[in-house]
Amino acid sequence: MLRLFFDSTGRIGRRAFVLGMAGLYAVGLAVPAAIAVAMKFDPPMDDGGAVKILLAIPIVALLQFVVLPYANVCLHLKRLRDAGRGPISLIAIAVFSLLAIVLCGVIGAMQVFGASRLSGAPMPTALAGIMIVAGVMIVAVWPFYGVWVALGRPEGEPAEDFRDLPRRLV
Repeated sequence: MLRLFFDSTGRIGRRAFVLGMAGLYAVGLAVPAAIAVAMKFDPPMDDGGAVKILLAIPIVALLQFVVLPYANVCLHLKRLRDAGRGPISLIAIAVFSLLAIVLCGVIGAMQVFGASRLSGAPMPTALAGIMIVAGVMIVAVWPFYGVWVALGRPEGEPAEDFRDLPRRLV
């Protein structure tokens, strides 16, 4: 099972790719949701709550920004190889996502530690707009890219009849 997510060599079929992507998205959504629920029922204001949250932040950051993206790239590389497509589209999407994450972090830091925070002025609309666009791109681009990769077919395979696609994916 770990080879599916952490080994970039080999090929992977549609079904395994779709199931792997569903698992990655589920983990990616479940971890922050679990922390949010834990914070609601064990607020950080009591004796040990702040320590728990501070200990969880590096673990979640490692999972969300290192482990899950690496597994995502490995899974996509296998499927791209199986579909006869090159990795250049994956490289472009990954670089764009990395830049969007850095941009969101910089803008968030500007808001928290910047002069607008000290002066009490609200975040400029342009910065908020850039942050929203970058976040939407991260959230929206990867699922659509995953669908595009999943629907790829090996070279030489005849064109697909999309009427039976749901049956083949499951």
